[in-house]
Amino acid sequence: VAHAEKEADTGPGVLAWLLVNSLDLRNGTVTYRDELLLPEAPPLAVEALDLTVKDLSLSKPVTLNLDAGVFKSSGQNLHLAGVVGPMGDTLVADRIPFQISCKLDPLPWDAVPHEVRTRAMTGSPYRVLNGSLRWDLVAEGSLQDGVRTRAECHLDDAVFQKSEVDGTETRTGRIQLALTEVAVLNHPEQTLEIESAGISLNGNRVLMQGRVENYLEAPRWDLDLRTEGLDPNALVVLLPIVTAGMPEEMYFEGPMEIRLHTDGNLEAMQWDAIAEMNQLKVQLRDQFHKAAGIPLSLTCKGSRKGARIDVQELQLHLHHLVLIASGEVMTGDQTRFGFLANSRPVDLKGWGSLLPALSDTRLDGSFLMRIS
Repeated sequence: VAHAEKEADTGPGVLAWLLVNSLDLRNGTVTYRDELLLPEAPPLAVEALDLTVKDLSLSKPVTLNLDAGVFKSSGQNLHLAGVVGPMGDTLVADRIPFQISCKLDPLPWDAVPHEVRTRAMTGSPYRVLNGSLRWDLVAEGSLQDGVRTRAECHLDDAVFQKSEVDGTETRTGRIQLALTEVAVLNHPEQTLEIESAGISLNGNRVLMQGRVENYLEAPRWDLDLRTEGLDPNALVVLLPIVTAGMPEEMYFEGPMEIRLHTDGNLEAMQWDAIAEMNQLKVQLRDQFHKAAGIPLSLTCKGSRKGARIDVQELQLHLHHLVLIASGEVMTGDQTRFGFLANSRPVDLKGWGSLLPALSDTRLDGSFLMRIS
């Protein structure tokens, strides 16, 4: 039903007075081809499309509800709902307010077109063999005043594979991967305020918050990252791809925590990081045993500008040992580095508990270390 809300001579044009109370489309099909990003991909068919639009007008908020099937789903697995507008008499896209939610029900990874899967893993040495993809997104605001987004994306029961140089292939265990974020995007100012963001790998989480500026031209950032529930032994078992160079007999038990602050840009950046492993049990065959509660931490404060990396302080704290190093690394065709490390006086008592070979040796006194 369409009708004029006002007389035609009292406003700027007939479109401003046009109102469609309700518009319904049932069991439709939309075919879409991306000529820019995926020119080789076959058209994407959105099927079983049910669309309801209420109060379609320039002067009122428009309510949308859409349910459809994507990637040859047997039913409707894509759901979109929200409110757009009012758009105003003069259409300026950046000023139009909106509140939109979009949800994808669990979708087998194999159902995603090959071209899309390849594009998603561009630049990565890994390939996803199987899994199930789902997401839940909410966005509200306007491009001019800022858009606040809340998102969750999950890849469940996924197995990754990496092809090695020698032709062998390495696979991970089953992975539950989740990405979450709450952020405010200000497009005119090119700023992204990250209230919270995280990546979770089978319960091992990395959390981030901070700010990104000038993200379209020359990105600058000021970010804080920390881990939560990090279990190194679970990661060693789960990710043989990452830990391939680690001795098979090395064993971890217990949690560790990593905190990192970084700021800068693509040309120059600085960081301050610490890995706390006091409650972590570490064992390497019968050569090294560190029980939970024995101090173990690693801190690093440094910066990078161009090809030069400056390490202002690299500190290892293990039991009574505090070893402090500093130096620089020059990257490029041929990497060069120089470091100087010194320790504080190290009490020899108690080292037999960490080094079983010394357990029957009476240790007393102290020593210093100097390495260059």
